[in-house]
Amino acid sequence: MTLEEFNSLTHDEKLYAVVDNGVFLDNYVTSELRINLYSLDKFYVELVYDGELNKVIEVKALTFSSKALKTSRSCICLFISMLSSIYII
Repeated sequence: MTLEEFNSLTHDEKLYAVVDNGVFLDNYVTSELRINLYSLDKFYVELVYDGELNKVIEVKALTFSSKALKTSRSCICLFISMLSSIYII
């Protein structure tokens, strides 16, 4: 699946695609949200879960060239920072 195909899916279809085909990488937990990071084909997906609402409120697809990746405090940024402290990337 390409990033464009993924982005054209509905919210629920994106969830099923990630759960069925994604590889879990890491998560980031705050007092309000839990962000799970997955690798799916040649891009990454963050599932943003709101514990108060008890549901996934956002599905974000990201690539390394994505502006969101460079500017966000997202799970993928934290994951890459962690990797860069272990490996030279």
